[in-house]
Amino acid sequence: MSRTTRFGRILGRAACFAALGFGVPVAAAWAHGGDPNKIHSCVNNSSGEIKIVGPNDTCKNNETAVDWNKSGATGARGPTGAKGSTGAKGASGAKGATGSRGPTGARGPTGARGATGAKGPTGAPGARGPTGARGPTGTQGPTGAKGATGTNGINGATGARGPTGAPGMRGPTGPGGGASGPRGPTGPKGPTGAKGDPGPANRVFSGSVNSAGEPQQTGFTVTHSASSFEYVVHFPAGTFSGNAGKFAIPVVTPFGPLFTPADGVFQAIPLGPIAADGSAAFDVRFASGEHFFNFIVAVSIS
Repeated sequence: MSRTTRFGRILGRAACFAALGFGVPVAAAWAHGGDPNKIHSCVNNSSGEIKIVGPNDTCKNNETAVDWNKSGATGARGPTGAKGSTGAKGASGAKGATGSRGPTGARGPTGARGATGAKGPTGAPGARGPTGARGPTGTQGPTGAKGATGTNGINGATGARGPTGAPGMRGPTGPGGGASGPRGPTGPKGPTGAKGDPGPANRVFSGSVNSAGEPQQTGFTVTHSASSFEYVVHFPAGTFSGNAGKFAIPVVTPFGPLFTPADGVFQAIPLGPIAADGSAAFDVRFASGEHFFNFIVAVSIS
C-alpha cells in the first residue's frame, strides 16, 4: 500500500473520531497545542497505530498529530417521557419543632367606638388624700367690742424679806451754798509743812478663782473648804493703802458648764472695812455647788 493510501486511511479514522465528537485532526502540524482539555495522540503513518501523548509532546516525522475533545458536545434533548403512576402515600413525618415567634405586626386601625355600656355600681369611697398646703392668711377682721373688766383678784400673801444688799456707791456731792464773795488779797506764803502720808493705792482690783478655791492670778489668796459653797478672798497689806475705813465692794460673776441659775450667788459682801495697813477681804457664798467665778472689787468713796 502506498504512503498516500495509508495517510488517507489515517485521516479517515480521524474524521470518524471527529464525527463522534472526540477530536479534530491536525494535518499540517506535528506538535500539540498544549490544551489540557483535549486528548492528544500521534498516529503512525505506516501502520495506523494511535499513540496517546501529553498536551505538549511532539509527534515523530512518520507520525501525524491528532487531538479530540475529552467530552462530546451536548446532544439534543429527547422527548418527554410518559407520566408514571402515582405512588402510595408515605407515612406522616414527625411534628417539627415550633418556630421562633415572628415580629409583632403593625398596629391595625382603631375600630369604631362601641355603644356606651350601662352605668356600673358606685365604688366604695377612696382613702382620704393628704391635706393640702395652707392657704394665705385672710385679712384681719375688725376688733371686737371690749369686754367688761373683771373683778380684782385677792392679794397674795407678802413674801419673805430678801437679804440686805451690799451698800451702794456714794453719790456725787450736791451743789454748794450761795455765790462766793470777791476774792481777798493773797496772804504771805507760810512755812512748808511736813510731808503727808502716801495717797490712796489701787481703788479697783479684779481676778478669778476656780471651783477648788485656787487663785488664777497673783496679788490675793483664797480660803475655801472642800464641798462647801463659801469662798473668802484675802488681799494682803498695801493692796488698798490710803483707803483705811472704806469698803472693798465686790461684784461676782460665776460661770462654767456646771453652773445653773439655781446655783446663783447667795451673797458677796466685804468682811469689814479696809484695815489701816491696806489689807481687806470679802466673802462669796453660792446657793449650791462649787463654781469658778470672776470678781471686780471697787473701793467705796467714803
